[in-house]
Amino acid sequence: MKTKIIVDPMGVGGLTPEQEIEQHKIKFSALIYPLELEIIDSSFSPVIPDGTELVIYDFGGMLPGTSLMEDNARYVVKWASDHPKSLVVVVSDYTYNVYIKQEMIDLGMDDLYNIILDSYK
Repeated sequence: MKTKIIVDPMGVGGLTPEQEIEQHKIKFSALIYPLELEIIDSSFSPVIPDGTELVIYDFGGMLPGTSLMEDNARYVVKWASDHPKSLVVVVSDYTYNVYIKQEMIDLGMDDLYNIILDSYK
């Protein structure tokens, strides 16, 4: 499954962004087994390559005072709307509830079915 992992440059819980990406690879590989993750990109950028089927979105550690969280959330929501056969899994409850869900509402896309909150914590 062609996968893009998006993390923020702050890391989480003492992990570097690279370690965080590795944890996501392990966790989501187990969740989709026997399918395999094919990581086509993992970065801080919300730009999602053509052919992506799964987006793991764990972007939530940026400092207040910038529009980066809103801008990234808007981009991901619009991308999901344009790619209805793909799945976006938002790893952070806070990011989902405060940014992604709000962008979905603001854009009139609060009925999107292919953006979900990760419930396998």
